[in-house]
Amino acid sequence: SDLFCLEFIILKPWVRRQRLGLAVMKKLISDWGSGCSLALVNPFPMQLETVDYSEKDWTSYQLDRLTDDLETGRQRLTAYCQQLGFQLMGDGPYVIQALGELGPEFNDLDLPESIHIPPQIARKVERA
Repeated sequence: SDLFCLEFIILKPWVRRQRLGLAVMKKLISDWGSGCSLALVNPFPMQLETVDYSEKDWTSYQLDRLTDDLETGRQRLTAYCQQLGFQLMGDGPYVIQALGELGPEFNDLDLPESIHIPPQIARKVERA
């Protein structure tokens, strides 16, 4: 059987705290994970990656506002993944989920009825 590995998802600040990352994870796994028996995630905080995030394209993600503590970041992301039914894999950093048992349905994710879009973002969308 194959393994579906979700490397990372990064959300703009205005999308965070709306549980949309869970919906994106679930959708990615359901669309791209067919034929796989397991899904694997390394819950590593993007802000701690060894990538130069000072580039202009990355500043809008406001990664500097997120925790700079690795253990805290991993614990938060692990707990987030566990909401979809992922479980810690041994003593390592990875979380894993059998795809036939992928957590709650979309209706049970407690997603917001609408997405809060800040006015400055909405204006950009209207002009596009």
